[in-house]
Amino acid sequence: MARITILAVGSRGDVQPGIAIGVELKAAGHTVKVATHQLFESFVRSYGLDFTPLCGDPEYWHSGKEWTDTKGQGFDWIRANSQRIVEMGRRYLDDLWNACQGADAIFWHPLALVC
Repeated sequence: MARITILAVGSRGDVQPGIAIGVELKAAGHTVKVATHQLFESFVRSYGLDFTPLCGDPEYWHSGKEWTDTKGQGFDWIRANSQRIVEMGRRYLDDLWNACQGADAIFWHPLALVC
């Protein structure tokens, strides 16, 4: 049977379909690992699926704090924080890469490649 990694990011509504697919794949005899945010670890494990953490906090991003904390600076804030943004992106891509190692198949949510 196959080793399958599911990349699921975003809110619970984005992650839950990946878990549902993982449950069915596991029932069919596959080994399933869900790579998502730490926030969802217990949710993933409660369905008997393996878990691998991805960096980032969807609650923070969904709250809008990242943008409201800029105090109206908009693109000036992005320019001033570009190095931090690039570092976060690198860490996220490293997490995705590491999560997929050893997988025979990868199932991914479209947000997984843009977050």
